[in-house]
Amino acid sequence: MAIRFLKAITIDGSITGTLAADADSTYTGIVVSEGGLLKTRTKTQIRSDIGAGTMTSWTLGADSGTDDEIANGQDVDIAGGTALSSLIATAGSKSTVTINLDNTTVVAGSYTSADITVDAQGRITAASNSGGGTMTSWTLAGSSGTPQTITDTNTVSFLQGNGITTVASATDTLTITNVKPFDSITVASTTGSNSTIVNSGTLTLAAGANMTTTNNGNGTVTIAYTGGTGTMSSWTLSGDTGPNQSITNTNTAEFAGGTNINTVASATDTLTINLDDSISLAGSVSVGTTLGVTGASTLTGGFSAGAQSSMGSNKIINLANGTGSNDAVNFGQLQSAVSGVGLFKGGYNAATGLTTDLGAGNGSLDGASNIPLDQGDFFVVTVAGNAFYTTDLEVGDLIFANTAIAANSTPPESDYTTVIADQNIAGVGSTDAGAQKGVAGFDSASFTATVNGYIQLIDNSTTGTVGSASETPTITFDKFGVATAASEQAIAITASQVTDFCAAVSTCVDANLTYADNIGDNSATTYVVNHALNTRDVIIQMYDNSTYDTVYAEVIRTDANNITITTTTAIATNGVRVMVSKAV
Repeated sequence: MAIRFLKAITIDGSITGTLAADADSTYTGIVVSEGGLLKTRTKTQIRSDIGAGTMTSWTLGADSGTDDEIANGQDVDIAGGTALSSLIATAGSKSTVTINLDNTTVVAGSYTSADITVDAQGRITAASNSGGGTMTSWTLAGSSGTPQTITDTNTVSFLQGNGITTVASATDTLTITNVKPFDSITVASTTGSNSTIVNSGTLTLAAGANMTTTNNGNGTVTIAYTGGTGTMSSWTLSGDTGPNQSITNTNTAEFAGGTNINTVASATDTLTINLDDSISLAGSVSVGTTLGVTGASTLTGGFSAGAQSSMGSNKIINLANGTGSNDAVNFGQLQSAVSGVGLFKGGYNAATGLTTDLGAGNGSLDGASNIPLDQGDFFVVTVAGNAFYTTDLEVGDLIFANTAIAANSTPPESDYTTVIADQNIAGVGSTDAGAQKGVAGFDSASFTATVNGYIQLIDNSTTGTVGSASETPTITFDKFGVATAASEQAIAITASQVTDFCAAVSTCVDANLTYADNIGDNSATTYVVNHALNTRDVIIQMYDNSTYDTVYAEVIRTDANNITITTTTAIATNGVRVMVSKAV
């Protein structure tokens, strides 16, 4: 079995081999060139490599004529043909035959409108300048009419038409002049007959009624309106009720005052409409937005407001007592209704025994100088103390008056009721609803509290993350479930502890340690294979997919994930299998 090298190899040193017998001319042997490169060569190639000539004859052929066999020692004459000449020159041991194109009698240069003679070989044999043109005819066309063909020696005439003159004033000059730039214009209007203004005629802009026209002498006519009487003959006067009235020329339109309304004509163009100072409304009044009454007014009938009404910071006086659920009440009714209902009276300083926030009414609740209170009046303790009948009170506690208390009456403590704002002591229960809510304390060994009652677990300095994919965590908890310590240790699992361990490991090895693929497209000689094993420490082997022989090529570990394979000749499509193994 032969060992195939897909790329040339370089041998540093000697190589010893045994060659097979030279059976025939197609035999392929091995020789070493001067550069030390191993080549496979045929017998014929070997003879050529060592310089031995083998020719005995060769054939000379041409575009026409019979081929001639040239034997060893015969001369070959390369002769010039028509318009060609040959020249042989010898320089040292090398002879050269030069074939030239023969010159003609034509002088090299540039020719204008030339007369040229060409021979059968395409050579210019004669050339001379000529002044003659090549045109034989051209076409003359106009905006209308039939186009005319102008041939050699013809004369083209430019004839003058209406308003046009033509003058031939020089050999190459024809002057065309418009002598009649304006012929005529027609003036038309909505009435009357049309008028035609011819050359040198005059167009007059006549002024009509209430109009003037002025010509400034330089092409501008100014038309101005001078005024005059209007054209209206009548107009219609209408009101909220009654028939419309037609006011014609010379008629007088009178604006007469109605109920609570008077009119005053005070100037030529002015009519003032006034509302009477004292008005009487026989029906109802509907006010869309605001009704303003500047003086004292009396509504003798009922008044119904369609929307909310503003009194503009004014009082409603002489209001009768309301009797229905939707009636307004007067101040006297309100006082009677709230009499005996407790009101918040302010704060109470239990350290000094004095009320606060009542201005000039501040004072004590007990003793001979107590302040007056109505039944239900109450205070909120703002400063803790025991000045209230020596009873200990805290901030937030409430003090209520059980009855009306006169000033300076030395009321007994029974005239008051104190409500303690503190909650009960918190208790436990099997459910949230069954647990007693209230004040609770916390173990200082596990909790901290601020002066504002903010409770936090004590920091045991056990923070961070323990454990990973390769390590298991060990955590220590105290009796309250708080982690007080944590550590980690490497995971150690034997194959017997994992079902199908070996199959799983084999899958991982195949996926992460080996790679295989086919290369070859019958064209390229360089292939980049991406094995993605993330290392240059890989072992590469190749074999022929047809013969399954191991083959060798130039292999470069390009980077950690790619190798480059180079061959001398193209590999057949998918002809070679490449296997890459990670060295571990």
